[in-house]
Amino acid sequence: MPRGDGSPATRHGAAPRPPVAAGDGDQPGDPAKGVAAILTALDAENTPLRLPLGSDGVDAVVGHLDTHRAEIAAWEKVARDTEFDG
Repeated sequence: MPRGDGSPATRHGAAPRPPVAAGDGDQPGDPAKGVAAILTALDAENTPLRLPLGSDGVDAVVGHLDTHRAEIAAWEKVARDTEFDG
């Protein structure tokens, strides 16, 4: 059940689904700070397409990007050699 704690999410009528509510208070990040970060991003002049939240979220995305960056670097010459000659 939603706590109705006056947070932005509950003020807008958002209620967590039962499995989510069961983990309430166990998440590594502060939900209120997450909501604030999302609202800040939405109000920004250049709203990000992706906004990973928390150190775990940022680490996961950066790790994923590093993996792709390494693969592209390993195959960069082959990929670039597909240009038309001339």
